[in-house]
Parts: sequence; structure tokens; C-alpha cells
Amino acid sequence: MANETGKGGFVKGRSGNPGGRPKALEDVQSLARGYTRTAIEALVSVTKKGPPAARVAAASAILDRAWGKPPQKLMGDPHSPLFSIEQAVATLKLAEVTSGAGNGNGGGNGHGH
Repeated sequence: MANETGKGGFVKGRSGNPGGRPKALEDVQSLARGYTRTAIEALVSVTKKGPPAARVAAASAILDRAWGKPPQKLMGDPHSPLFSIEQAVATLKLAEVTSGAGNGNGGGNGHGH
């Protein structure tokens, strides 16, 4: 239920999902979790006997589940940004032109709607 105070969100003390999670989803999760040991054993087997690409994929899946996925970092030369200021300004100008923001119609789609 929407918050009747006009501040948005939900009424204090009332759930935004009063029915909770669907039972079917919980049943599927529970069933799948029952096969965790079997699935890990299958991945381990593939890491030992599978073709090279499958061995890498299985090993990666095991490590991801055991330790979490490694953080992703943007790498590059810190003195050479991905965009120069000039490229960023040109991109913004192009976006304004293609969206119709710069043609006096209030930033619409160019169709006067």
C-alpha cells in the first residue's frame, strides 16, 4: 500500500509484499539446495577429467561459490582518462541534438507531444 502521507514509500509497519515470497520459489530453492553436494562433486569431477575449457569453467564456478567472485576493477593509465573533456562535451552535445533538447521544444522527442 502506498504511503498516504505523500512522502512516498510504504506505511510504517506495513510490508510492501504482504504475501511474502511465492511458495513455489521457496520449494524450487529448497529442492535445488538439496543437490548442492552432488553439483559440487560433479564440478570437481569435471575439473579432473573434462576437456580444458570445461575444467576451467568448473574450477571457476567452484571458486566463485567458495570465495565469491573477484572484484572487477577498471584498469588503465591514470593519466589518460577513458574520455577527454572534449570527448565528453561532444558526446553531451550529440545527446542533446538527438534527443531534441536543444531545438526549443522543451526537450521532447521532436514530435511536439
